[in-house]
Amino acid sequence: MKSSWKALAWSAAGFAALAALVWMGSFLYWHVRITRAIASWEKGLPALRALSSGRYFVPPDAARVIHAAGCRGFPYVVAALDRSDGNPDFQESLMRYLIPALGGPGPYSEETSRRLSERTQRWEIIAEGLAFERREKLADFKAWWQENGHKYHRGWRTWSRWCYEE
Repeated sequence: MKSSWKALAWSAAGFAALAALVWMGSFLYWHVRITRAIASWEKGLPALRALSSGRYFVPPDAARVIHAAGCRGFPYVVAALDRSDGNPDFQESLMRYLIPALGGPGPYSEETSRRLSERTQRWEIIAEGLAFERREKLADFKAWWQENGHKYHRGWRTWSRWCYEE
């Protein structure tokens, strides 16, 4: 009888260790991919701005990774926003990604579209705009993220592209 309990305990411990390793591997995989994509985004932004007349600039390779990451990338993008005080072009690009991304995967309901429109008016920045206005909008977004960010990404959910649940 003792031997069967011992075997069960070892099996359970092995299963828990395997699950922990899989989770850690998934976390590290996305961490490396997302941090590299954001670095590529910041580095490639000046060249894209020079070539394009639009305002939304994300290098295609970074866009693929960030889009595939879904909500897993939100904390990294917000951290990049915090680190980019001297780079208003990058801040604008990050916010132009974040605002619609926080709406989740489409198609959007009328309520979600209204919320995205409100967030755009509230947080969208223009790199060439007034510095104090940009700082105010970024501070407003950061305060909102501190209060609500946990709803949009739960760090332990490395397997999910979209974490928000109302």
